[in-house]
Amino acid sequence: MDMRTVLRWAPDPARFCAQDCAREWAPLLAPPGTKPNIRYPMGFEKAAEMPPAEDQITDPRKAPDWTVIEGAAGPQWVYKGWHLVFTRRAAGGSAPPPDDITWNTLKFVPAPPRIAAPGFVATAYFGGAYALTDRDGRVLFTGHCAAPCAWRPLPAPMASGGLGDWKVSLSGDRAEWTFKGQQVFVSEESDPHAIPRGGRILRPQTSSGENR
Repeated sequence: MDMRTVLRWAPDPARFCAQDCAREWAPLLAPPGTKPNIRYPMGFEKAAEMPPAEDQITDPRKAPDWTVIEGAAGPQWVYKGWHLVFTRRAAGGSAPPPDDITWNTLKFVPAPPRIAAPGFVATAYFGGAYALTDRDGRVLFTGHCAAPCAWRPLPAPMASGGLGDWKVSLSGDRAEWTFKGQQVFVSEESDPHAIPRGGRILRPQTSSGENR
């Protein structure tokens, strides 16, 4: 199912999906009888002249991920407080035309995985998967670095005993982290999620112990 949110340029986003748009896209309606629990600051079409109920959220910044608004066609789902959700009425590709500035695809991002790694190692979601990063958000990677190697090793404290597959190597001039016996490096690219050619991004392990 192609599910998208309409980009908001005004307090009432319904105006951006009418006529031709409404023939192609259908609002994602909540089940019949669902009570709306959010209201845009300046209303929403037929609800614009009605005072908000006491239990309605009027500040979208404080809304949970999914709420229901009194939409033009009935109670309609809203994502993250602002974004009205629509679905394509017929089959079609999910990529919008290059000049389209109306829609944003609604993407699923899984919950961050639990990792067994030193405390400074974090995760970041990009390119459709989670990867391991340092505390500054720079992606970690392994790979064969031909001499003279210009990649920056991941520094480790001399006194650390390691954690699981993470070990401290003292074979060089400075203590460095290794993962499963491979030297770990930190991206120094202008894009912190990019790595040099020949590198392999470190990703959280699956339950079987394999990298995703």
